[in-house]
This record gives sequence, C-alpha cells and structure tokens, in this order.
Amino acid sequence: MPKAVHAKYGISYDSLNVLEGTIKRNQNLSEILHAYDISFQTLGRLSNISKPVFDIRKIRRGNPYTLFYSKNNSKTARYFVYEHTQVEFFVFDLTDSLRVIRKEKEIKSEQKTASGVISTSLWHTIKEEDLNPALVNELCEIFAWSIDFFGLQKGDSFKIIYEEQYVDSTSIGISKIYATWFNHMGEDFYAIPFVQNDRESFYDIEGNSLK
Repeated sequence: MPKAVHAKYGISYDSLNVLEGTIKRNQNLSEILHAYDISFQTLGRLSNISKPVFDIRKIRRGNPYTLFYSKNNSKTARYFVYEHTQVEFFVFDLTDSLRVIRKEKEIKSEQKTASGVISTSLWHTIKEEDLNPALVNELCEIFAWSIDFFGLQKGDSFKIIYEEQYVDSTSIGISKIYATWFNHMGEDFYAIPFVQNDRESFYDIEGNSLK
C-alpha cells in the first residue's frame, strides 16, 4: 500500500518540520527567516523577487504563517506561507528556485435558510438562534425603508434564504440573498433581489422597489 503523503498549502511536508505562528508586533519576514538559516543575501534577493507579487512590508501583525524547515541540525527554512486574508495567501519558496507565488484557498458555498421570532431585538434573536451575526446588517439594510428596526415588537418574525461562504470550515461571510420575509406588527414585508447592470436592488412581490 502506498504511503500517505501529508501536504498543506500544496506543500508535501513528510520530510520537513512544520511551525505555525502569527506575526508579532514589529516582526518582519527577514527576522523570522534569518533565524532559520536564511542568509541576509538570500533575503535581499527574495525581497526583490517578491515585489511584483507581494510587498513584504505589508505583512500584518496578527496574521498567521506556516514555516516548513528541514529536520536536520541546520533547521533551514524551505517554505514560508503567509496568510494575507482568509482567502489569499503567499508561498515563499526558499529552495534553489527561490520564488514567491500568490494563491487562494478553496471557497465553498452553502445555501441556508434562517428564521426567528423577535423576543427583545433582532440582534438578540439572531444570537439566540445561533445564526450568523451578519444577518442583522443584511436584514436592516434590505428593509431600511420599510421597517423601523428600533420599533420591533415581540412576536415579529422573519425568514431569509441566503448563501454563506466558507474557507477551511470557517465562515467568511454572506455572499448572496435569495429571498427574505419579515412580519412586523402583523404586516408582511417581502424582499426579492434583482440584478441589473451589475447592481443589486430589492423588490417586493408586486415588483415595487424597497427604496
């Protein structure tokens, strides 16, 4: 039976050690890599090679990184991966090829339906139902011209069909609203999206704009 190959960010690390960390205050790439047997001369070349792809001065405090280094005594860095956003990351290839590659993580989309009954506030209900907090802003923006969300009543209710995006099982936001309904003080409000000239607007079931 073939031996399983372990990989991360597309890098096979069976023959390497893996160190995960986050960028610290005032920490830079040179400081991290020089501690793992990368000379200042090589770091200078890497900085120049990186410029068309990523400005290493834009590395942000608190962002995660992964360092792949050799298992021998030299602990020489072979690859450095910096996550610039939840989706975008950069691979610094420190082998003989010495290159920098921009990549993106796979984004998975999932259609969901959420509903709730107001007890005290929309925020409280969203939290109580363990729903994505971003739904509060979505509903408030969609019905901003129709419903006074500071005047919601106990028993008001809503339902929304939407698409949520995930990277590595972590939500990165709501990407699309398919339809939503809100009952406020016994009156039904509907919102259906319509895209024209790359601009999305919402309309009720009679075709009237909500703005």
